[in-house]
Amino acid sequence: MLEIFKTTESGELLQLDKIEKDCWISLTAPSPEEIEEVARLTGVETDALRAALDEEERARIELEDNYHLILVDSPEIETEMVDEVERKRYITMPLAIITAKDIVITVTLRSTPILQYFKTGRIRDFYTHKKTRFILLVFYKVATVYLQYLRVINRESERLEDKLKESQRNLEIM
Repeated sequence: MLEIFKTTESGELLQLDKIEKDCWISLTAPSPEEIEEVARLTGVETDALRAALDEEERARIELEDNYHLILVDSPEIETEMVDEVERKRYITMPLAIITAKDIVITVTLRSTPILQYFKTGRIRDFYTHKKTRFILLVFYKVATVYLQYLRVINRESERLEDKLKESQRNLEIM
């Protein structure tokens, strides 16, 4: 899906129909046609736009003449049903941030809560024309979500440890 956003001077996020100066292009599970169109209109190579579509892609930075690619691992929760019980699995998914002349492009394999914070206006002082600030805000949100998930994992681990200790005590009594 191809979405184009731009903030106004007052900070309001608008969705646009076409790419223009100081906009943010968000590609979520983009089709080959969307990748080709964005590559043609921005001058970013299709390989850079496809980088985040490989789940095994490693985090890295690439500096090219007309664009810069930053690939980070974004924390995600995958839920699945196992024997009628919902199980959560904590994973990472590549998130590409590409800065080109006057635009920022993000690419993800599927919708991510990290970018939803931006799209729904829940990030303060976010402006699409401030590319460096946008990148730092994405990094900050990635870090805070990692910490949030680590706290959940830690609580669950402690709960399981307590449960295991209790079952060991019950075995010793028998």
